[in-house]
Amino acid sequence: MNNLFKININEDINKIKEQYNETKKQFHFWNSLLQINSLIEKEEEIDLFLATANYKEDLSSYFKNKKQISKIISLNKDIYSLLEENDSIYEYLEEKDFFEIFCQNLLLINENLKTLYIHRLKFDSYSKNDCYIQFKSSTGGKESEDLAFIMFKNYLKMFLDNNIEHEIIEIEENGTGFLKNAIVKVSFNYAYGLLKYEKGIHRFTRVSPYGNGKLHTSFVFIDVYPAIEFDDNISINKSDLRIDTFRGSGAGGQHRNVTDSAIRLTHKPTGIVVKIENERSQHKNKKMAYDILASKLYEHEVNKINNENDNNKGKDSFQDWGSQIRSYTIEKNRIKDHRTNISFNCNFDYYFHELLNKIFNYNSSILFSKEIK
Repeated sequence: MNNLFKININEDINKIKEQYNETKKQFHFWNSLLQINSLIEKEEEIDLFLATANYKEDLSSYFKNKKQISKIISLNKDIYSLLEENDSIYEYLEEKDFFEIFCQNLLLINENLKTLYIHRLKFDSYSKNDCYIQFKSSTGGKESEDLAFIMFKNYLKMFLDNNIEHEIIEIEENGTGFLKNAIVKVSFNYAYGLLKYEKGIHRFTRVSPYGNGKLHTSFVFIDVYPAIEFDDNISINKSDLRIDTFRGSGAGGQHRNVTDSAIRLTHKPTGIVVKIENERSQHKNKKMAYDILASKLYEHEVNKINNENDNNKGKDSFQDWGSQIRSYTIEKNRIKDHRTNISFNCNFDYYFHELLNKIFNYNSSILFSKEIK
């Protein structure tokens, strides 16, 4: 269990304050990242719908969603109340009674935070699934491909450091150390629920080794989508597909390069293309391509709904390059998460090798510490 949740009532005041400040920081970070406030809007929408609904229809899913959302919102309010109480006695911990109340509140805050996190994860479809994480370079040529490769290697290291099962499904390089596209399947309980918050546009500013020493801005896109079996909830009209077979390239053995084992699926209505040439067997490549296509179609529908909602609210589409989730200013050792508006003053290597691992371990310790029915 994370040391954040181990509290000894006899520890000195400064240690307790340090733990409280860390807990408070984590709460505000994840409260923003998990979009708790958006659930308040969703609850209002459900209430409005149920107020005018025809009760002859099956409304069980709406009542189930409302119950889940209400639980999350209630937990969130409870945490805020405990934080307010602790803030009010923060300067009076020399008094034994206040010190004991403060510590008990801190225990309650952490317990509620664990429960809140798990409820929020379980509310989303496919949160418990394995997932695919895809790395794509964007405009910027060698600079973007270099950074995409660095991101790819750092995430792989994070998986290794945390003993997480993962498999490189597809990789397209442009020479050694330059990445155009890669897909990794990540397998553990709640993989999608934990990793989906890495999805988005990552903006880098650095003095480019490929640009005559000039400051250069480039982008790497990370996509995360749940691992879904082809016949699981998503049906694909075969007439909407174009299936191409071709010979694989690169490593994989002589058999791979002399047979049409590689598969390319094109979904005509959406323009989604999936290309797999990782296996020597055409059958295995085809199965993997269909599974990834099903996953991408699910994510496409989710994005379409979110974009429609954002457009209705006057927000930019997710595909807009202005919609970065995180920016990295390499020379200034500054990393900013734009969703939470929190900045980290550390270098890039430290962020991935230390801070991201700590955040991941923090999430895992919450997630697997207890089961919520």
